[in-house]
Order: sequence, then C-alpha cells, then structure tokens
Amino acid sequence: MKHLFHYLKVAFRISFNHNRQEELVWRDLKDYHKTQEYNSGIFEKEKSIESLFPISETKSLKFTYFTRNGRLHFTSLILNKYDPDIASEVFILATHLNNILNEGSVIVYPNHLCVQFVLKTSYIANLVYPSDKHRYTKIHYDSSIDVFWAFVKLVTDKEDPAIIIADLMRMKEELKENKI
Repeated sequence: MKHLFHYLKVAFRISFNHNRQEELVWRDLKDYHKTQEYNSGIFEKEKSIESLFPISETKSLKFTYFTRNGRLHFTSLILNKYDPDIASEVFILATHLNNILNEGSVIVYPNHLCVQFVLKTSYIANLVYPSDKHRYTKIHYDSSIDVFWAFVKLVTDKEDPAIIIADLMRMKEELKENKI
C-alpha cells in the first residue's frame, strides 16, 4: 500500500504543468536545505539558495542552487579571478576535467576570468526521486573539491594541466582501492 501511495504521488507531481513543477522542485529544495540545517541564504525572488561550505581547512566555496528552464542547477564558483596570462592552461585543464567527470561540467567564463563547476538535473528527475537532492548535492560537493584542488595546483603551484589530471586520477584510484 505504501508503494502504491508513492507511485500515485509521483504520477500526480509529474502531471503538473512546467510552472507548477518548478514550484514543487523549489519547495523541495528549500525543505531539503532546512532539514540538513545548512547555513544558507534563501532568495525567493530569484528562486536560489546560496551556501558556504568548507572544502579545505582554510577555504570555503560559495555553492548556489536554483531552478530555471526545467532544471535544478547546482553551481560552485571555483576561481573568482584568474590571471589572463594562464587562460590557455585554464581552458586545457577545464577540458581535461570535463573529459573525466561523470556528472557536471567545468565552465570557463573568459570575459569574467572565472571558473564554475555546474551540475544540472531535470525537474522530472527531482519530482520522481525527491531524495536524490542529497545524492546530487554530495556529487556536486565532492566534484567541486576535486575541481578546486586541480585549479589551485594550476594557479598556485603552476603545474601543467596534464600532470594535474594524472595526479587527480591516481588519487581517485588510490581512494577507490582503499575502500575495497
């Protein structure tokens, strides 16, 4: 009986028009952040939530979550400003990262000299599986840490993008082996 109720609820939720689906996803997103007790700012007019999460002992990143165009967006600002002299290395590293990431994309904004990591999911996926917000938030957070680490290596340590990617893949493999 419990499963039947769940399926009827899902069927009801996905039968709504686009605007109503957006309202439901937005409400679910706000509820999720409240239940997780994240330190977040909720902006109703923009339908966005901003949170600061630590990604290292000394650094926190701004994470933004918002609904738009039939998708729930998870974004993090990886680099606020980079030196234009390393623009080609930034693009090369972003391309390498996009080739190895399973979900999400590294986006370079050359006019603003900044880099973001973005993950998007459809409203339908969020309406059918509302609990997936936690899974996607975790995937986005973990990937943001990796992407941030890679760009710190590029900007601060001046490492070559290919070496950074090789080190990242090696670290991921070692983590995977240690879990087994």
